[in-house]
Amino acid sequence: MIALDKQTHFLAGVAIAGLSLPFGIVAACLVPVAIGFAKEMIDPYVGGQRDPVDFAYTIAGAAVFVGWIKVLESVA
Repeated sequence: MIALDKQTHFLAGVAIAGLSLPFGIVAACLVPVAIGFAKEMIDPYVGGQRDPVDFAYTIAGAAVFVGWIKVLESVA
């Protein structure tokens, strides 16, 4: 089972990509990366720890979302 923290990061990546999509597919790719990176950078200052795996799960969620959008575009 994947840890709840990692699932949350994955879903955050999906959500951020989805919210960014109206600004274009490039925004849907880059905004989750920027927000995920910023979140990991501030973690030590708000009682957390930097975890590159969390960052990777955020990016993976965004990549899955953008991938599905591209598949749906090619089918439609």
